[in-house]
Amino acid sequence: MQKKVKIYSALYCTYCIMAKNFLKKHGIEYEDVNVQEDEQAAKYISELTQQTTIPVIVIDDNEILVGFDEAKLKKALNIKD
Repeated sequence: MQKKVKIYSALYCTYCIMAKNFLKKHGIEYEDVNVQEDEQAAKYISELTQQTTIPVIVIDDNEILVGFDEAKLKKALNIKD
């Protein structure tokens, strides 16, 4: 069963683009929340992580990755390659 993935990102963010490209490359479906347009989402992730860094990737509503770290993302999503 595929994990539920939500990514909080912004259009200007290079690391957000890299994270989304990584997910697409591995066939991982995800919900993208643009924090530039959604002020409540931006506030939510700031409170959740105590940071202002994006992307914030939430996996199965309980695992939170801040920033784009390919190795951590592979481990969290059980990607072997």
